[in-house]
Amino acid sequence: MTIDTSNPTDLLRWWHQYQAHKLNQEAELIRNKLLQEMFAIRRRLELSCETQPNAQAFDCETHLAELKRLYALLESLGNRLESPYLQDSLPLALQHTVQPWQTQLPLSTDLPPRWELDPIEHTRLLILFVETLLQHLASATPLPHDCDLRLQHQAELKELTVRVRYETWLPPAWISQISSPLQPLLKTFQLLMQGDYDQDLHPRTLTWVLRWQTQSHPDSSSC
Repeated sequence: MTIDTSNPTDLLRWWHQYQAHKLNQEAELIRNKLLQEMFAIRRRLELSCETQPNAQAFDCETHLAELKRLYALLESLGNRLESPYLQDSLPLALQHTVQPWQTQLPLSTDLPPRWELDPIEHTRLLILFVETLLQHLASATPLPHDCDLRLQHQAELKELTVRVRYETWLPPAWISQISSPLQPLLKTFQLLMQGDYDQDLHPRTLTWVLRWQTQSHPDSSSC
């Protein structure tokens, strides 16, 4: 990617791309090296505990449980740095992202099984938008009656839609509490991905629709 250092927009795109790839490298280091090494250590300890006569005195079960706990913490850290499906496809990354929230929110998803790959920095931004929205929805009262997340790919255009419905009317201040934290992400989406969005905020229904061009059919005006 050629950078025009005198152009703030190009610099912002480069910085976001650089951060995304650095986080990707750190997450891959955790998954492909640290977790593998910890698994090997745990396996050696298991074998040693099975064959050593003083295993009980060494308190093998306690040490194995501690290794298992550390493994889970490290795995969680890698997933927070980057979804393990980030490089596979946006639908898989979104499914992985919303899964922890499905016990807190009435979430339904409509995600296509096949998807053209997006740049990592684009997928990461969309994931961050969804995560931020779900976090604020789950921490606010009242909770939604239902939340729909849909991803579509039509010809040269991709579209992410999130629609949230409530049983009661919401005051403007409450709606602002949910929507305001999303504005920097939406503006970054416009700048970084050269996309556009609709935001419809009604007393009982909140809707966000994000649209962007496919990588194989870029908007000629952005060249």
